[in-house]
Amino acid sequence: VVRPDGKVSFPLIGDVDVTGKTVAQFREELASRFSQYLVKPSISVNVMKLGTTRVYVLGEIKRPGLYELEKSHNVIDALAKAEGFTEKAAKKNVFLVRAGSTEVQKLNVNNYLTKADQNVNLVLNEGDCLYLTSNHKVIFSRDIMPFLSAAYYVSEIKNDNN
Repeated sequence: VVRPDGKVSFPLIGDVDVTGKTVAQFREELASRFSQYLVKPSISVNVMKLGTTRVYVLGEIKRPGLYELEKSHNVIDALAKAEGFTEKAAKKNVFLVRAGSTEVQKLNVNNYLTKADQNVNLVLNEGDCLYLTSNHKVIFSRDIMPFLSAAYYVSEIKNDNN
């Protein structure tokens, strides 16, 4: 079992860091380290469960909140897990705040959606936060129509009372 610090403990050889290693690289390191104690060690590594990464997705998203990403840990996966953008989301102004950092990265997710720009689909780390800003676009049916309807009903009520 991989500990939160990215290491696995073994008898004889101690801790082995698995951070950023493929299964093959991990197996090779184990074989190399165990070869000091065993003749031609045969090592098998099976991945039982991929680790999860918890990220926050906030702002103009359909379901803002904290999400656990299981397979891929990137921006598009996080946005999909939160069920996508609202109508007011500014896809050109998505901000990524890295956990433990004071720097903010501005992402243009629209470039990924329209041009398949993979530079936007960054890998997310534990505790990162994506924030989707508003485009401040006025949508007639949502923003204006309710007021027109209310004004119409008020004028009808006044006319009926006269």
